[in-house]
Amino acid sequence: RYDALDEGYERSLRWVLGKGAAKYGPITVNTTYRSPGKNRKAGGKGKSMHLSCRAVDFRVHGNSRGLMQYLAAQGEVGGLNRYPSGFYHIDNGPRWTW
Repeated sequence: RYDALDEGYERSLRWVLGKGAAKYGPITVNTTYRSPGKNRKAGGKGKSMHLSCRAVDFRVHGNSRGLMQYLAAQGEVGGLNRYPSGFYHIDNGPRWTW
């Protein structure tokens, strides 16, 4: 399976997460790729970046103060959100938040 998170490692979301973990503490990835059925069950949109493995939902186990600003400053990050449950979402699509 093609994994878009690995494409051009230094410009990938995986690289952003690695730098973020070094700065904010360990990161646990919740999900990357979702099948269409799993995406529907998760409440994902029909054109979710998870369907093409271009998104990551994750949690930080450390002091996350400043994490949103860090993520927003990364050119590799398009979509960006922090869920009330404490998970973060980043994707490499167009720049937006919700």
